[in-house]
Amino acid sequence: MQYVAGKRKRGQHTQPMTLLSPGQLTDVTLANMIPQSFQESFKEEEHLQPVLIELLQTALSATGGDCILMDSHKSSNQLHGPIARPDCILAASGPKPLWTQVVSLFDFKIGDSKTDIETMFGQQIERCRHVLHNNKDRNMVLAINITMKTLEVVTVERRAHEDLQVTRTGLQPFSISPTSLGFQLLVRCLLTPKNDLGFVMTPLPAINKLGSCRFIVKAPIKQGSAHQGSGSWVFQ
Repeated sequence: MQYVAGKRKRGQHTQPMTLLSPGQLTDVTLANMIPQSFQESFKEEEHLQPVLIELLQTALSATGGDCILMDSHKSSNQLHGPIARPDCILAASGPKPLWTQVVSLFDFKIGDSKTDIETMFGQQIERCRHVLHNNKDRNMVLAINITMKTLEVVTVERRAHEDLQVTRTGLQPFSISPTSLGFQLLVRCLLTPKNDLGFVMTPLPAINKLGSCRFIVKAPIKQGSAHQGSGSWVFQ
């Protein structure tokens, strides 16, 4: 297979990432890819997040994964609910992100102090709990936490009486390199079919459970005035 890599040179805002074979791929750190990381003005949302989302999208395209990557930090793509929003998600389908369509959750942090790591871990656990709460047929969710130097995969599984079992890989060194354990974990997560990541499609209710209601279209009594006949229709 091919790995993915790219580098943002100093003085450049962006440079498209390219596909490289394992023999060509060298050890590229996130600091190498983000020139602002050497400046005091370095910000998580403005600088780190766009680069990681571009990296994930490039890697997902290269691996042929069967999911859609969504920047769930954007206002137009935010998941609804009381849980702090993740930075991005792998979703089973689009265009709008729903908790029932979440396959995996991603969170990013600049810092890698114990407080940063545990805060990210705690937020991801609550998000995974919310995913499971919204789909009673689902029993497992993966969360991937990435810092400037590390990657950790957290697996949350449903047990009896709504108890959760949490498994952590621990912090793995992360760089864009075939020898990086964190990068290997990331590629494996993107390569794995969504059903093997615990995703279960929310079933629609059987027709016989919808009751005896019927929808019969009669003659429309008023049509909206939008161009080419589109718009609102009122039925008797």
